[in-house]
Amino acid sequence: MKKAQKHFTAMLTFRSTENGGLTSPVSSGYRPTVKFPFSEENFIAVADFEEPELVFPGEIVTADISLLRADDYLKQIYEGQDFEMYEGEDHVGHGTVTEIL
Repeated sequence: MKKAQKHFTAMLTFRSTENGGLTSPVSSGYRPTVKFPFSEENFIAVADFEEPELVFPGEIVTADISLLRADDYLKQIYEGQDFEMYEGEDHVGHGTVTEIL
């Protein structure tokens, strides 16, 4: 299977379980839905973590992000831009773009 192209690196902040975030850890390959302020669209993201192997609710981590089916929107993403992360309707965290790849 072909790997998705990495589009940017981001600092991800996961909400704690007590604040409505995840209830269990996630690993590299995690696929949240993300929403940017420039669009009403939601995008499926693939988050690849170098370290640690598992990310727990409430943690902050750096990840390489690939967006699926977002080619028309990639030029609107810039370093320093914030975005929100969801699992279904649940807001599980937010991120900030730190580098365009």
